[in-house]
Amino acid sequence: LRGTVYDLRTLKPVAGCALHFVDERTNRRIETRSNSNGLYRLVAPPLPEHGYLVSITKDGYSPSYLDPGTEGVRMMPKERREEIVRDLSSLLTSDPASVQAYDAQPLITDFYLAPRR
Repeated sequence: LRGTVYDLRTLKPVAGCALHFVDERTNRRIETRSNSNGLYRLVAPPLPEHGYLVSITKDGYSPSYLDPGTEGVRMMPKERREEIVRDLSSLLTSDPASVQAYDAQPLITDFYLAPRR
């Protein structure tokens, strides 16, 4: 698994995010951090029939993030991204998304975090 963590407001990479990938059936937890360019990388075995639940933490950001399956984030008008930031930053908890690598090819998944006001 690999990708980049971005600030939803500015679309700039976010360094130092803790990413937690959990197999909810076994409660196995694998953690990694985004580097200075917002990139993260994790080697994890594929999970048949289900994926890893992902949570991301970073001071100054909401625990909620934009669904990684949302397309066109970079093409959204800034006003629309601001609306999503407002919605996500008001949440105190998050519903983690599920991601799954299906074969030997790395799954590339980007995440967009909402900065707190």
